[in-house]
Amino acid sequence: MIFFMARRTLRKFLAFEELASNRVGSLKQSVRKRGFTKALIRAGTAQSLRISRKEDLKRTGGRWNVSFDAGLTQLNTFFRADLIKEAKSAFKSTGSGVKHVVDIGCGTGRGAVEFAQKIGPGVRVSATGTKILPDWQSHIGHESVDFKVAHGQNLSKRFAPGSVDFIFSNLGIMHSQVTRHSLVECYKILKKHGRLVLTISVERLHQKDLNYTGLFKEYKTHQFVFFGDASLVSFFLEKR
Repeated sequence: MIFFMARRTLRKFLAFEELASNRVGSLKQSVRKRGFTKALIRAGTAQSLRISRKEDLKRTGGRWNVSFDAGLTQLNTFFRADLIKEAKSAFKSTGSGVKHVVDIGCGTGRGAVEFAQKIGPGVRVSATGTKILPDWQSHIGHESVDFKVAHGQNLSKRFAPGSVDFIFSNLGIMHSQVTRHSLVECYKILKKHGRLVLTISVERLHQKDLNYTGLFKEYKTHQFVFFGDASLVSFFLEKR
């Protein structure tokens, strides 16, 4: 515990140091919009997440970089599950009508596009990222996916509450500024008995001082599965 606290403190110091030298302009705009204290906290948290992502790349030899452009087959490997089967299982529990699937933190969008092509008709697929990427328009069949700029903390502003049948997120929710808040937002937009499937690094759970029970307390937990080297865990959750 002491190790993780010390590491978290160092990360915040490095974040503010890099922030001060590289992002003065954007910080000034944020101060005018939110006030000094809120702007500084928001910017520092975002910068610490950027540093975390860089550490993930170094520590895993580029695995997270691969996941950013992962296709459906690779996603199934990370989740240790068949996402198409998981979605169709959720559809049986959420009632009739057009089904809606959301990929949170879609990276280049390859996985979302391949998912949309394979899931079949009558399913609307949306994918989110924190900024527009040229890659979103580069995949064959990208028209089948509704790409949106959205953060984990404002999902209920981008999607109607109780409108989504199935959500999957490969390391996307993990890197949101407030993981717990993002999970609550997912809960809001899911239909009753809708499913959420996500991957989170075990180390990130420790860094955030979170435990499985408190993190997912609104959800019914079906199972959790560890990746081969136990560095990554997949959670399979259902809205009660």
